[in-house]
Amino acid sequence: MGVGWRVRSEGRAWLALARWLGPWASEEKAPAGGRREETVDIGEGRTPTRLWIYEPRSRPRGIYLVAPGLNFAGPSDPRADRFSRILAHAGFLVFAPFVEDYERMLLQPRAMEDFKRIFRCVMMRSPAGLPPPTVFSISFGSIIALALAGDPDLGPQVGKLLIFGGYRDWGDTLQFAMTGEVGGERRRGHDPLNLPVIMMHVLYTLPVDPVARRELATRWRAFCRETWGRPEMEANGAAHPTALRLADGLAPPDRLLFLKGCGVEPGARAMVRTALATTDFSFLDPSPHLAGIRAPVYLVHGREDKVIPYEQSVALWEAMPEAARARLYLTGLYGHTRTERRGIWTGIKGLGGEMRTLARILSALALSRSVETRIRTGFSD
Repeated sequence: MGVGWRVRSEGRAWLALARWLGPWASEEKAPAGGRREETVDIGEGRTPTRLWIYEPRSRPRGIYLVAPGLNFAGPSDPRADRFSRILAHAGFLVFAPFVEDYERMLLQPRAMEDFKRIFRCVMMRSPAGLPPPTVFSISFGSIIALALAGDPDLGPQVGKLLIFGGYRDWGDTLQFAMTGEVGGERRRGHDPLNLPVIMMHVLYTLPVDPVARRELATRWRAFCRETWGRPEMEANGAAHPTALRLADGLAPPDRLLFLKGCGVEPGARAMVRTALATTDFSFLDPSPHLAGIRAPVYLVHGREDKVIPYEQSVALWEAMPEAARARLYLTGLYGHTRTERRGIWTGIKGLGGEMRTLARILSALALSRSVETRIRTGFSD
């Protein structure tokens, strides 16, 4: 197929993405389209992985593999499902895996290997003649996406890497998640409902009975299910009744620890700081993976992100190797998981600049590697 056909195809994809991902689009609606589920055996004694596959109506023009964020719902989260449907509507074949540890909301070293095995399964299911897959990561999915792209064997098979709301420094990111502080300064718009997930990561460092440890993690996940996605719960103390109800039946020491992890009782921050100072979390450092990245990298981050501050993407961009030709797009149009609409049509400062940034983000999503490389030789941002 000629370059002219490909460019027209890119244009149609760009317009389809703009229709559904711009600030004018309703987040309650999504394009119609098919979705099917497969279960893939990733080997190494791991639990078979569920894989949601979204297919375009005609022959796909490219492939997406989604690296999810830490979310109990995985690809079934309505926002994740909507995004995958939009990509399929734009002509892409989309693979959205349920990564086991990410559904449990835990970052573990094995998740990186699981994701690499999932990538191999996707490659075997991909139609011939298409550009190499684009890997799109959401939030803390950045670490497994970077590990894949930096792998000496698999990285060369990645066509492009898009990182939405990723992180560079694990400790600084947790500091923000707990306190809303960046560089010692408190920032407006901090989401306190992520504290239970942080506590699950340090729980195994505490002197807690294994049975109680499993029960605490189960109840913290239940707290997240009942409070996440509800902005009214972010207000000071609004989620406390939910935490107190879920604490019923726990032994007094476990009950106190559970409530600390929900922010009802003080003490969680000190526990996390101690764990960070005494426990090896080096597997969560993206640094070892960066040098091997050769695929083009696009970093997108919302300035109003309540979970991971945008400075993390700035730091990640600065650390990228020259071969990645990394580009960074900071925007006020998106938060951590949804479109920001405050003042979009009522005089938002820098609206023209935001629209240009949006256009470039959509181009990063729409362009295949082959056309992207051709255009890069003559144009730059």
